[in-house]
Amino acid sequence: DRPRGGILGQMARANGGGGGDRLVRVAAVNDYEIIVAGVAALLRQFHDRLEVVDQIIVGEPLSEPVDVALYDTYGRRGIAETALAELAAMPEIARIAIFSLDLNPKLVDAARAAGAHAFISKALPAEAIADAIVQVALGEDLYTEVAPGRPALAELDWPGKDAGLTE
Repeated sequence: DRPRGGILGQMARANGGGGGDRLVRVAAVNDYEIIVAGVAALLRQFHDRLEVVDQIIVGEPLSEPVDVALYDTYGRRGIAETALAELAAMPEIARIAIFSLDLNPKLVDAARAAGAHAFISKALPAEAIADAIVQVALGEDLYTEVAPGRPALAELDWPGKDAGLTE
């Protein structure tokens, strides 16, 4: 029985190895129900490594503890320090990852100062987003860059355009 490599191998080792690998428990968080539903749907396709246990609007309680709260900043200017502070104060959340198109270094620094453990670019492919969430759950402080070959924020018309979503 050879040890697994990559993200799944890291998860197995972090969870004591063997066949009882625990999925990373994630909550999708935003101010809008439609945004959390979309993020949760995106993440659910990675059921081999992620378990979406909740989708909440900022200020709502979680139904159960999570390894990572993925806080989508859509609809906010900046990182919304007040909302981030609310999440950081929730004992049910082990780690917080900001999910944003805006990777401005000042915002990243503000997110770090406000308690975020990661800043994940929405310009990453879906599988890379899932892998980044696992890395955050494993204790890595992660601040992603725009994926190679992908447009920067200023070059995008709107999030989801390449998937056929309208503005």
